[in-house]
Amino acid sequence: MVKLATDIILGNNLENMGYTPGLAEESSLVAVKVPVFSFSKLTMVDTFLGPEMKSTGEVMGVDKSLGKALYKGLLASGVKILKEGNVLLSIAERDKEESLQLSMKLLKLGYKMFATENTYTYLKEQDIDVALIPMKEVSE
Repeated sequence: MVKLATDIILGNNLENMGYTPGLAEESSLVAVKVPVFSFSKLTMVDTFLGPEMKSTGEVMGVDKSLGKALYKGLLASGVKILKEGNVLLSIAERDKEESLQLSMKLLKLGYKMFATENTYTYLKEQDIDVALIPMKEVSE
């Protein structure tokens, strides 16, 4: 790699060195990047997620489907994925319709669902069993 970089710096181009230009063939694999949070290293830091980066690293999950790739990434980041529990949903208006299938699947798996006001209203209109959590309680 160093020789290749040096040759390019000296004015040679990739084609003259036997390389063909272009993009790699499209892969059937999906890759996701998942942040890793080391809360022992982040003492005195508000762990509420926002736009600023608070992770101490990241891992990648790769598989043939998005769901499996995300699952692998979450496991690699140290997230314990429970088979039951509570889920808080706060979904942007533009994503509500797309999230409906996931919401129903979570219910089938035995998760209890809670939602912020607009998401709650939407899910109730779709006959999804969900409890309301006021936004004030979410930020506490």
